[in-house]
Amino acid sequence: MLTVRDILNTSLSLLFESEGSAPDYIIQAPVILSSMVPEVFDINNELRASKGLPPLEVWPQFKNLDDEILFEPELCRAALPYGLATNLLLADEEDARAINYNAKYADAVNLCMRLIPEPISDVYPVPSLGGVS
Repeated sequence: MLTVRDILNTSLSLLFESEGSAPDYIIQAPVILSSMVPEVFDINNELRASKGLPPLEVWPQFKNLDDEILFEPELCRAALPYGLATNLLLADEEDARAINYNAKYADAVNLCMRLIPEPISDVYPVPSLGGVS
């Protein structure tokens, strides 16, 4: 399982920062990730269901950097770092940069949604051939 620190370090790398150069981000990361949970909770549970895993019952809340994120790794690795980077930039009033990272976050969430299999129905049924095979 990944931790809040893992997601934070990936986000910091995307922003060309480090834990040493961004102490405010370290304080904000658990709270921001907790606020992002409702956006992706249902998607995470659908990913879990597609793997035969039971859904998470409650929204996780994060208090420190070593808290584990019980979400599926696809979502944690592809989407959450961009979402966290977006929110960190918004907190720093770097709106222009945040727009770019938010687009990447939305793309990553959409990619994760495409990983969820859906049944396919035939919209073009073959007409009966009257006993001829």
